Amino acid sequence: MAKYKSPRLQASKALKFVGTEAVLGLFADAYIVTHTSDKSHSLFFFQSQLPPIAGTEGITQTGQVGPTTQKCVARIGMSEPTFDRLLKAMAENRGATISFPEQKETKES
Repeated sequence: MAKYKSPRLQASKALKFVGTEAVLGLFADAYIVTHTSDKSHSLFFFQSQLPPIAGTEGITQTGQVGPTTQKCVARIGMSEPTFDRLLKAMAENRGATISFPEQKETKES
């Protein structure tokens, strides 16, 4: 069985993007990146959730809010070639470059 070979990153194709106005934009302040042995990746995005606050109108209370929890607001799975292109695009948007080692196809005995 041949192992995965990363394709050369190419200029993006002309794609028609539809439906973006229907997706609620969320801010993520934490994330987790995972990968599996089958060369797929998952990106999990989390948002801080403040605990409920009890109080009385007209009375000022001071103090610290307890620890927050992180709620998963999105999980995106992608193939390794797509993940590589995402990383390259993110680096270029920051004025950096990124390269990936060439992976040669090998046949298992």
